[in-house]
Amino acid sequence: MRLGFEMAENNLKGRVMKFGSGGSIIHCQFVFDQYDKISASAWDVYGIGFRNYADTVRNEARLWDFIDFGNEKDDELWAWFRQRIGTQYDYFGLITSFIMPTRKAQNPNMFCSEVCYTACQEVLKLNLPKVNANYLSPQGLYNLIKTGKI
Repeated sequence: MRLGFEMAENNLKGRVMKFGSGGSIIHCQFVFDQYDKISASAWDVYGIGFRNYADTVRNEARLWDFIDFGNEKDDELWAWFRQRIGTQYDYFGLITSFIMPTRKAQNPNMFCSEVCYTACQEVLKLNLPKVNANYLSPQGLYNLIKTGKI
């Protein structure tokens, strides 16, 4: 499986999302190549779940960076996401995590970087530095995996 990071486009929506994310990375999702390129993450409309790769990855060469983790943990990660299907997307958390940091830790709703960080720790056992996932943006997760720092 791969963990994909989407970069913002150079338009108004992209600039707003870059501001909120603290960098050019605005979304992250796992891609299961052996399962017909199905993607897993938390999406604004769907919450945590699975979507078709073609529906979620556009302009791959220009807007995406992928980190390959091999296929050893595919089944375990797939099951991990299946257990969480239907967990709501955390719209309110986007505001209270990145604009006005007041989010409550016990909030069960999640956004993409929060669910991907948790999966990296619980399933992939990446041994990333411990951070409060409630405040981790896609850019922060990318930096954490690449450099060990936010």
